[in-house]
Amino acid sequence: MEELKKALERLSQSIKELEDAVVFSIEQQNRHKEKIDNLQNAIQTTYNRIDKALADLDAEKKEDEICLSLP
Repeated sequence: MEELKKALERLSQSIKELEDAVVFSIEQQNRHKEKIDNLQNAIQTTYNRIDKALADLDAEKKEDEICLSLP
């Protein structure tokens, strides 16, 4: 009977460790997801800024062409 009690206590401890590992894993996944989301936002912001810079450059180039074509 004593051996069964010890076995159940070890099983209980193992289950607790497994639960802790699952919680840790979920927390890690959430942190990674947050980092991925932040990275995606940074990439999108970068693309938006590049698009705006290209549009501004194109507009400036057209202004220069107009100025050069004036008599």
